[in-house]
Amino acid sequence: MRILSWSLFAAVAALAFAYAYGCLVLSAPHWDGPVSDHFDGNAFHNVPDIEHRGFGEFLRWRLTREPKPWVQRHFEPVVPPESVEEGSIRATHVGHATVLIQAHGLNILTDPIWSEKAGPFSWAGVKRYENPGIRLEDLPHIDAVLISHNHYDHMDIPTLKRLVERFKPKIFTTLGNARFLASKGVFGAVELDWWQRADLAEGVKLTAVPARHFSARGPCDRDRTLWSGFAVDGPSGLVLFAGDTGHGDHFGEIRRRLGAPRLALLPIGSYEPGWFMSPVHISPEEAVEVFSILEAEKGMAVHFNTFPLGDDAQDEARDALLSALKRAEVPLQNFIAPHPGTIIEIPAREISD
Repeated sequence: MRILSWSLFAAVAALAFAYAYGCLVLSAPHWDGPVSDHFDGNAFHNVPDIEHRGFGEFLRWRLTREPKPWVQRHFEPVVPPESVEEGSIRATHVGHATVLIQAHGLNILTDPIWSEKAGPFSWAGVKRYENPGIRLEDLPHIDAVLISHNHYDHMDIPTLKRLVERFKPKIFTTLGNARFLASKGVFGAVELDWWQRADLAEGVKLTAVPARHFSARGPCDRDRTLWSGFAVDGPSGLVLFAGDTGHGDHFGEIRRRLGAPRLALLPIGSYEPGWFMSPVHISPEEAVEVFSILEAEKGMAVHFNTFPLGDDAQDEARDALLSALKRAEVPLQNFIAPHPGTIIEIPAREISD
C-alpha cells in the first residue's frame, strides 16, 4: 500500500511538473490588443465560432485511435532557379505546408519546416516520413517567409533561425507571434490581422485571410495568438496559401474580396477521425469543393504525407483527392497532390490588345 501511495504521488507530481513546465516554458505570450469580431480581449475565435474539441475529446481520440502504419520515403530533391520568368508562377512542394513560391520577382516560403520532428524539442515530436523536396542549402535567396500560426509543424524555430541567419528575409505572421519569435532569436516579424495588408515589394501585396483553426504551443496559451492564411497578389496574379483550416464561408469571402487565385495551396491531410478533426482540417473532398468555390486556375495540395498528425493512412489523402476530383469532373492536372520536389509552373498570361 505504501509503495502504491508513493507511486501515485510520483505520477501526480510528474504531471504537475510537466504542466507547469509547459505553461512557463512552452506556452507563447498572449496577444494584448483591442476587441474585434474574432478577439474577445482574452482569446481569438473563429467567425462563426466552431465547436471546440476539449481535452476530454482529445483523450478519447488518443485512447481509441487505431493509427495506420507509415513507411519512410526518400524523394530526389530538386534545385530551384534563382528566379522565374516575369509574369509566371512557379511553386515547388517542399513537404507538409512548406512551399517555395516564385512569383512577382520574389522567392517566398510558406510555413517552413526542415526539421526531422515537429515538436518542442529535437528529440520530442512527430517524426518526418518524407524528406524535404529542396535541401535548405539549395534554396535561392528567400525574400519573405509566411507563418500562418504557431503550431510546431508550421512555426519551426530551428528552421526559422537557419533561414534568418542565411537570408534575413522579411517574416510575416499573425497577431501575437512576433513577441514569441523574438524570444527565440527571430526578430522583426510583422504581425497581421485578418484582411490586413502589407507590401512585399513594389506592386506586390500580402493579405492575411481568415482560416478556421486554433493556436497553442503549450497547455496555457490556447487561442491566445491568431491563425490565418495568406494571399500574395502582384503582376503574376494571385497566389493563395490557405494555411491550416477547416471548411467554412471564409473561402467564398476570399474569392469575393480578392478574386480568383491563379494558384491555390490547399490542405488535405490530418482529416481523420472526422468527428475530431473536421472543425479545423478540411478533407480531400472538401478541398475539391473549396477549389471550385475559389475558381482557382491551379491547385496544389499541402499538409499531407509528411507528418502523421491524424489517423489517415499514408497516401489516403492523395487517393481520396484523386477520387473526389474524378467525381467532380475536375481535370486531374488542375489540382495535384504532389510528392516532395514536385513543381507547378503557370506561364505568364497573354495580354490582349
